[in-house]
Amino acid sequence: MSDNNLSIDEIIKKAEIIKAQAEQQLKDAQKNLDEMARSAIDEVTIDSEAVMKKVEELSDEEEDIKEFVPSKSKKASEKTIAFPKFSKKKPIKTYDDFDVKEHTQILPKSANKTKVLDSDDDEIFEKPIIPTDKTRPVILTPKSENKSPDRLQEVPTIVARENLSKYLDGNDDLEEETGIQMCFEGFDDMTEEVPTIDEEEAEKLLNEQRKEKVNKFRLFGPDETDTELGDRDYEEKDYKTKDDRQAILTSLLKKKSRIGIQTIISCVLFGILLLLTVFKDTEYLPQSIAENDKFFITASVLSLLTIVVNFNIFIHGFNFKKGINSDFSVSLLSLVVSAQTIAFAAHEDLWLNNGVFLGSALAFAYILALLGKRQILIRIIDNFDFIINSGEIYCLENIANVLDVKVLCRGNVDEDDAIIKTSVKTDLPTNFMEISCKSEPSDKTARVLTPLMFLLSGLLLVIIGLKDNWGTGINTAVCALTISTPVSLLFIMNNVLTDMSAELDKYGARVCGFEGAQMAASTDAIVLEAANLFGSQGCDLHGIKVFNNTKIDDAIIYAAAVIIKTKSPLAHVFDDVIIGKQSILPKVDSVQYEEQMGTSAWVYHKKVLVGNRNLLINHGVNVPKISFEQKYTRRNRKALYLAVDGKIMAMFVVSYSADPDLKRELIKLEKTGITLIVKSSDPYINEESLANLFDLPKGYIKVMNRQAARVFEKYSDMQVEKSPAYVVHNGTAKGLISSMRGALTVNSTKRIIAFLTTFGSTLGFATVATLGIVGWYSQITDTAIIVSQIVWSAFVLAVSKLRRIGF
Repeated sequence: MSDNNLSIDEIIKKAEIIKAQAEQQLKDAQKNLDEMARSAIDEVTIDSEAVMKKVEELSDEEEDIKEFVPSKSKKASEKTIAFPKFSKKKPIKTYDDFDVKEHTQILPKSANKTKVLDSDDDEIFEKPIIPTDKTRPVILTPKSENKSPDRLQEVPTIVARENLSKYLDGNDDLEEETGIQMCFEGFDDMTEEVPTIDEEEAEKLLNEQRKEKVNKFRLFGPDETDTELGDRDYEEKDYKTKDDRQAILTSLLKKKSRIGIQTIISCVLFGILLLLTVFKDTEYLPQSIAENDKFFITASVLSLLTIVVNFNIFIHGFNFKKGINSDFSVSLLSLVVSAQTIAFAAHEDLWLNNGVFLGSALAFAYILALLGKRQILIRIIDNFDFIINSGEIYCLENIANVLDVKVLCRGNVDEDDAIIKTSVKTDLPTNFMEISCKSEPSDKTARVLTPLMFLLSGLLLVIIGLKDNWGTGINTAVCALTISTPVSLLFIMNNVLTDMSAELDKYGARVCGFEGAQMAASTDAIVLEAANLFGSQGCDLHGIKVFNNTKIDDAIIYAAAVIIKTKSPLAHVFDDVIIGKQSILPKVDSVQYEEQMGTSAWVYHKKVLVGNRNLLINHGVNVPKISFEQKYTRRNRKALYLAVDGKIMAMFVVSYSADPDLKRELIKLEKTGITLIVKSSDPYINEESLANLFDLPKGYIKVMNRQAARVFEKYSDMQVEKSPAYVVHNGTAKGLISSMRGALTVNSTKRIIAFLTTFGSTLGFATVATLGIVGWYSQITDTAIIVSQIVWSAFVLAVSKLRRIGF
């Protein structure tokens, strides 16, 4: 219990007395202040005659009059005061020394022609460019003269405050005026600068690094799924880190230079051997080598010299570690032709039995082999240059998770074990050299064709030997083997890849080697975001109509947050409106896509709807009449509504258009049988609208259902540290689709070339065999063999070029 014995009434009475005393004291203080203010005003007197006289004296002075400009006030609340003009001879007072009272005495009211303005007048002073709240958006709205209520409002540009100066005048560096600090000599070296750490920025950087590691982690990587990669022969010289770029490029250029030198020497030897063949037994041949033994000794030396110059090709032909390669046919031909030439020098009877000197044909074979290897280096250097000099690199990969594949295929692809591919952003395309050199189709063709032609030539030797004589049989068999050797196959095959790289360059893509083409061609379906089909120029925002007194910037912020979060095709449009500063957007939670209607989400603990009128009706939100909407949706434009907390806020008028190049690529890809599966969160992007936009059969482009879209989330915009360089592109749908078509074209073209080469070899062998059997040996000459190879190689090359034109 308290010791106070006062009753409640007595306490209230005492409080009223104290209150009355306080009010009386307040009135007395106010009265004293008023009296002091009046006395101060009375002391300020203005002598009008003295002031006018002083003004006349100032105007009669001959010296220039300067206007004193005060330094900017430190307090925003202080007012700007107009100063009179002063003579140079008179001392000018600084702003700190200036006495307002003294100034008032010499400046009459009639003489003050300068208007005193408040510091917040927008016509003279700018508002602070960077306020304390950096995350609050600034709205730059274009002025519109037409204030008609039926007209759409123009789209404003929303800029983050920290970027406002950059947007206005292009200068993002705002320098503050600082005074000059006094510094004594000898003391500056003892001051150490203490680094300041912005904890908020450091934490943000740490979170970004952690997020990057999480995003780049994947359970099923190419190392676990592609067991064919990892050849030890390429392990040391392959592209592993970015530091290897210069070393690999230098090595490739050195090899190209060496092959160029070999080609020049081989061409010289080919010319000499061809002249010897043409001038044999003529007066143009030097007498020193006119005799048969001397002629063939010289020819043998030149043939052996040709082999020595191209010794790397000759040795590689007998490297059977990976089976027979394309060089084996040239190496085998080298042994046969050299042995025949030496035999001509040792046994003149062999030459007299319908002998044909084929030294020039051997040199020609080496020239074509060198051109083929040079073509390989040209395409590898070009592809490697594309990889190391491109900004962002995306690689084509298989989706390895079997369960994910089944969910994505359900209702979209009929195959049970379908192969689905997607693009992933990568820091380093790996296994580049291995993929570029692996699965050479000329090796596969030579593996079958060369042994077959060798056995058939041996059979022809026996037949002609039994029919005529063994010398003629040997000569005929060597000619048959020479004309059937696929010497131009390596060059023509790799010329296809070189041409394809040049064609894909305008799309920002590359197919690395025949291994890359084979990997891409084994595709049943491709999955990607629908937004990739439109890019940054495929959608437009034509205007905005707001409702319920909504601020236009609020409507844009809400809509941009949801649309960018869902990776809608309109994301680029709204990203441009906010100048790419997505940090000003609020957090979006619980995103749900409702099929062909739009998206619902939670922003600022409010339910936000972004979609067509059906979405709003489905959630019980009142929408404008259809006749009102139709006024703005002519010429294939669409109305995208925004509703927050059950009230409609705005209507955005948008449109979608297809890129002509991508449309052409998709029309051609549709004929290959590869299905396109896209993830869409846009109410107007569905299978029917995509078919109409890209002139495709309805149902060719499939739109994922909700379950498939959830599965695809982990593959959408995936970024990994390493990915095999089968197919690389710049991340656009155009680059991906064109590279897929390029791979399919390479695959089909290589089969045509292999068939035509096999047919040409068989035709050449049959021609020589027929001439030998019927006894027309005089028609079989080295010049005829070389010409026939040139003509057929040119025909096959022309066919491959026509395939490129059809691309």
